[in-house]
Amino acid sequence: MARTTLRGHRVRVAAPRSHPRLRESWITAGERYHDVCLSLGRHDQIVGELRALTHKYPFHERRWIQLMTALHRCGRRGEALQAYAAMRRSFRDEPGVEPGEEARQLHLAMLRSGEDIIPERDAAPASGREALRERDQQRAS
Repeated sequence: MARTTLRGHRVRVAAPRSHPRLRESWITAGERYHDVCLSLGRHDQIVGELRALTHKYPFHERRWIQLMTALHRCGRRGEALQAYAAMRRSFRDEPGVEPGEEARQLHLAMLRSGEDIIPERDAAPASGREALRERDQQRAS
């Protein structure tokens, strides 16, 4: 999949298929990339990619949350609410579950519409060293 990097260059990134742990790292890196884009106000640049990812991976709730956040910040509240409805429908139809707490809270915030809807954890870390420290603390707990 092609992606715009933070410096504006186009690169081709392919998901690793052979090793489950590597694939999970790839997914996490993609989620962090989109979190950084959202925190930098580049929501309009990632909507298309997030739509494609939610279509390809309909049970990755974090991607849906990022898509809804990006759409809402682009002033496309109706589409953001439709994305929540689509996520909820696909979760109920296949695995038979409801969206998690973070997605439900985001949905309520979108309904209220005046609130800043980006979840607190989306803020980009100040440095790579800080991100590593956060990761190590999470693993230790």
